Amino acid sequence: MLILERFIKDAQKRMFILIVLMLIGVAIPSLATEDLGSKTTNILVLHTYHQGMRSNDILNRQIEEALDGYLVENVQLHMEYLDDIRFDIEKYNETFLAYLKAKYNNESIDGILSINQGASSFIEYNYDEFFNNKPIVYIGLGSEAYTPISFNKISGIHREVPLASLMLSAKTLNPNLKKINIYTKPEMLSEDNLLALQQFSESHSLLYQVFSEGRGQEYVNALVNIEEEAAILLSDLEDTTGEVYTLDELFESIDLRGNGSVYTIYDNYIGKGATGAITIEQNQYIRKSVEMLMEQIKGSNVDLSSYQKLEPIEIYDYNKIKKLNLVHTNLPKNAQFINRPTVLNMIQSHPLEFIILALVIMMVILIYALTNLLLRLKAEKDRKLARKDLQASYMELEATHQQLLASESEVTRKYIELQEKEEELRKSRERYRLAAKGSEFGIWDYDFETKNMYFSNQAKDIFGLSADQNSFISSEIFNCLPTNESIKLYDKIKKHLNIEDNNVIEHETTIEIQKGIMEWISIRGKAQYDGEGNPVRLAGSLTNITKEKEAEIKIKKLAFTDELTNLPNKTYYNQVISEKLLTQDSNLAIYFIDIDNFKTINDFYGHKMGDQVLKRVATMIRNEVDGRYEVIRYGGDEFIVLLKDVIDVEEVERQAQQLLNIFQNKFVIEDSVFSVTLSLGIATTLSADVDFDILLKQADLALHEAKGKGKNQYHHFTTILMEKMEQQLWFEKELEIATLNHQFKLYYQPKYDLKEETIVGYEALIRWMHPEKGIIPPNDFIPLSEENGLIIVIGKWVIYEAISQLNQWHLKGYTSLTISINLSAKQFADVKLIETIQDAMIGKVIRPEHVELEVTETTALQDLDFATNILKDLREQGYKISLDDFGTGYSSLNYLNVLPIDIIKIDKAFIADSIYNKSKQQVIKTIIQLAHVNKMDVVAEGVEAYEEMELLRTEKCDMIQGYYISKPLPPNEAIELMNKAFEIVEC
Repeated sequence: MLILERFIKDAQKRMFILIVLMLIGVAIPSLATEDLGSKTTNILVLHTYHQGMRSNDILNRQIEEALDGYLVENVQLHMEYLDDIRFDIEKYNETFLAYLKAKYNNESIDGILSINQGASSFIEYNYDEFFNNKPIVYIGLGSEAYTPISFNKISGIHREVPLASLMLSAKTLNPNLKKINIYTKPEMLSEDNLLALQQFSESHSLLYQVFSEGRGQEYVNALVNIEEEAAILLSDLEDTTGEVYTLDELFESIDLRGNGSVYTIYDNYIGKGATGAITIEQNQYIRKSVEMLMEQIKGSNVDLSSYQKLEPIEIYDYNKIKKLNLVHTNLPKNAQFINRPTVLNMIQSHPLEFIILALVIMMVILIYALTNLLLRLKAEKDRKLARKDLQASYMELEATHQQLLASESEVTRKYIELQEKEEELRKSRERYRLAAKGSEFGIWDYDFETKNMYFSNQAKDIFGLSADQNSFISSEIFNCLPTNESIKLYDKIKKHLNIEDNNVIEHETTIEIQKGIMEWISIRGKAQYDGEGNPVRLAGSLTNITKEKEAEIKIKKLAFTDELTNLPNKTYYNQVISEKLLTQDSNLAIYFIDIDNFKTINDFYGHKMGDQVLKRVATMIRNEVDGRYEVIRYGGDEFIVLLKDVIDVEEVERQAQQLLNIFQNKFVIEDSVFSVTLSLGIATTLSADVDFDILLKQADLALHEAKGKGKNQYHHFTTILMEKMEQQLWFEKELEIATLNHQFKLYYQPKYDLKEETIVGYEALIRWMHPEKGIIPPNDFIPLSEENGLIIVIGKWVIYEAISQLNQWHLKGYTSLTISINLSAKQFADVKLIETIQDAMIGKVIRPEHVELEVTETTALQDLDFATNILKDLREQGYKISLDDFGTGYSSLNYLNVLPIDIIKIDKAFIADSIYNKSKQQVIKTIIQLAHVNKMDVVAEGVEAYEEMELLRTEKCDMIQGYYISKPLPPNEAIELMNKAFEIVEC
């Protein structure tokens, strides 16, 4: 604490203490999980602009593809964003540098890729502080743009600006072009560029003008409205107000509204507004830059001049050229085009012309065909006249010949038909022989008159009988079966013969075909009777079903076995264990076991290592207990141990303590040391009449009691816990009734703006208005509704009710008010959440920006990618996103950059006693500064004293909530509070 107080007293470092503490959670797991066998190469990619920018996303993907193509193993990319558009980097410099120092020490980063001018300037300014002696390669700079750091400290492939070539392309496409406007930042044009620009314009009688001052809005309008002139756009444009118009935004505007020809040096804007580009191909440029960095990391002597030889390419938008009536035929032969129409495109764009052309071609073909047909008809007529006499003389001979052919054909047909029938008969006999020989079925037949039994060869093989013996007596067959099975089969035959029904005898049994080898067979049969109803024979089939039985056993084993630990699973417990144990009249004990703090292991080491820990714990538990115990993995990090034939309570407790003791020592998995403890809940029964659901619930309640008392211990189910269980069952039942009977009501707690000194919105808080117990607070029933799934129904009602109430207030004239709605974890994961919110807004006068959706850190970080996508979708629709209980969860600065958050709510734990606690004051100050740097508002919860409010006002907190302003109120009292002209004064 003394060291921490000294750091707090140091005014220059106060901002960074929380950052360092938060990032320790990131650094420690990464060090612990490092594979000591193979070193990971860590590359820092430092972007000038913010995350989510389309060009940044494309660059990141191309860098990853370049590393894949370079065939480098164990490379870890770390993406960081200066966000130069939203923040003044000179003011933000010290904060971001502290963030980098805390997150990456000097040993962990092996190389750096610097993206665009802002990142390189940041590296130059802080070179000695953080970047010294690290290979650095810049991306996106010309040779003149970066000179302060000597060439042996930072290198890169120059992105020259081919102004003369771009102007030549513009002039080639439009020979009548008189003037071209160039929009850029001053630092992008070197003296060589300007000289080449002047020489080209003079030699081609082409006027030009360079626009590089901070009049962004004026330039944007000029770009969109150019018609007779052309433009070259090289960089983002900045206005005197500080607003920046990015290339993505500029080309999107040009694509939507522009009527002129615009050229650039970035090929990814072709087809998105740009007419043409002359540039180094982006993929080739990134690949070479990555190769340059990796060679320097390996320590190779790199000839940097060899990397500068990248040939530029010319790319044009064919649709844009046609739309502007430009001439592209004089462009170089190696020029590339996108959107060039195919034959199918031409047909689709000129259907009438192609139909007319097709009809003309068809008419020509038809005329040609008719002409040839007429000529052929005339020739045929002449040939018929010439052969008429000859044909008449052959007619009689032809008739005789046809009669002979008919007679011969009939004889041949009958002969072939006879051969086919003989071949078919031969094949049929062969098929029957092969079927009888290869069939898996054996045939048996019992003659009631002779008392003998016939077995086919297959039946003999299945029963293991001698192949030389042709008949058997029934006792020989029954003796082959186990005693109990022969009795069962005899009873089935007797019943079949007595009833004289049409049912088939079916029986499955095992037989010993060789010593120690058992196989399964299926016996089927049916009796035949004479005219007087007496059985004369009993016949049927035998089938070896060993493979089917083995497959059935294997499938059952898979269904009842946990794949990870190879222990019986929850399905086994639910379907088998009760039936298995209820047949035994014995006392029973159940241990419900949970691994303490297992989520921390998963968070720090990853789920793969977490699985290894689960396997080790399962093995240790299984090895500790004897054969009287059943060990089951119930799910996640939960295990069940069942003990039958319980002697006494002392035995149960002794075994529980032994299970705890085996985990007192640490163990090692893949060079990582783990310290694992267990919590156990115990329930016992001295009755054979066991309700396993109730018994498990009792053990679960005992487990919760053990965890609540500090973990790493066991606890018995007691009568006190019985009361808790009965109370929980009562709550479950009453909660379902409350959901059906609409017993819920929303109260509203105001949010007070410290700057405007007025109420700006309300947070909707649910209350259960029980008819007997009165108001039940949410902490007593929300966790239970999460468990039983009712939270989805309740949460949907809250969304509809809160939005409807806000709509009523707006209709009454309170149009500036907002409403905050809390989303639970299960509700946030509901696939229909967005649809529910949209449906609730139908027909309302309020807009999405009047609705704030609150999620906790824990909820958002359960699945960061899922949460980010959902929150982005809601935010794009206009809804405000609030991060509730900030400071009680992960609280990482990195999450503030990733999650789309508008508002941070400081948990009331930090506000309580903050006027006397300097450490809490420092935390509050740092959270507010971090939020404001990230353009977020801050709401402090739990404000209950005037001094607390004034402290928050001093630290520039935006809004407060708490009993000092007002407790949660019903709707009518909440709006009355708005109507009162009250002042906040010291009490």
